[in-house]
Amino acid sequence: MTGTMGQANAETVDTVSRGRESLWVRLIHCGSQLLQKIQSRPVRRLRVSETLSLGDKRQLLLVEYGDRQLLIGTAGNFLATLAELRDPAAAEGEKRG
Repeated sequence: MTGTMGQANAETVDTVSRGRESLWVRLIHCGSQLLQKIQSRPVRRLRVSETLSLGDKRQLLLVEYGDRQLLIGTAGNFLATLAELRDPAAAEGEKRG
């Protein structure tokens, strides 16, 4: 009887061990797929850095694209580029030089 219980315990331990190995294999596989998705995602260069609500569905947006900054006005479904702003750090360097 002891031999049969010992054999059952050994089979249970073996099953648990295989289950853990299987779990690790699945985790590694999912991790590698996630890493591939993150690495293949395109770099976003367009960013709204600030917004200012003017009321009545009107806003000012400061949009950055690379090293450019655009001041954009919105009203309802209308968009307009109001100005292209210079980078404050670059402007400061020109004042000194």
